[in-house]
Parts: sequence; C-alpha cells; structure tokens
Amino acid sequence: MLLNVVDNLGKLAATVVGRLLPPKIGEAERRQLQMKAEVLAKQLVLDEQSGFRQFVLEYEGRAKDMPRFIQVLRGSVRPVLTYLFGLTTLWLYWRGQPIPQELFQLDLVMFAFWFGERAVRNYIKTKQGRDHEVA
Repeated sequence: MLLNVVDNLGKLAATVVGRLLPPKIGEAERRQLQMKAEVLAKQLVLDEQSGFRQFVLEYEGRAKDMPRFIQVLRGSVRPVLTYLFGLTTLWLYWRGQPIPQELFQLDLVMFAFWFGERAVRNYIKTKQGRDHEVA
C-alpha cells in the first residue's frame, strides 16, 4: 500500500516539475529532470517512513526484546475492546434497551478495522487486474 502512495507521489512530482520547466528546455533534459524529481520524491517519502518506523522501534522497543506477557497484552488490546463493545451492544439489544449512538458508531469502527482493510486491499488488487488474495 505504501509503495502505491510512493509511486503516485513520484509521478506527481515529475508532472509538477514538467509543468514548471520553461518551454525552451529540450525534451531529453526535461525527461531527465522529471526522472530526478520522481526519484527524489520517492526517496524522501521512503526516508520519512523509515525514520518514523525507527523512532517507534526506539521508543516502544522491538517485540523480540519484550517479555512474552507484554507481547500478549499488547496483542490483545484490540480484540478485547472489540468483544467488550460487541457484547455490550448485544446485551443492550437483548434487554430491549436503546443502543446509544456512540456505541453503535464504535461497533462500526471495530467492524471496519477487522474486515474493511482486507476488503479494500482485495478491491484495489481487483481493480489493478491482479488475482484475489487467498485467505
């Protein structure tokens, strides 16, 4: 997904540079400057992503360096919240009480998190003509 963003930003940079260059520049030089702009834009985005990832690793630490119970605790936060909100909604529904709008919206966010990312990824692959992802 990030590579698609990087690729699109690189193409955008090449287009912008192509439009900003004066018309008297030759076509070969124009293409060379556009290519340099594209490569530079891609590299800047990748460097920024790498820097952020390195910051997170230094701040939070690597999973392999953490005790097992911390890994399990960190990995269980989203599922526990999903069960909590989902079961609360079912309990209210079963008792015939109104479901607060905020709780309903949280349920939608949880479902979008668990199922939406994969659906969007498969939709994009289909639109790009690639095969569907297996499992």
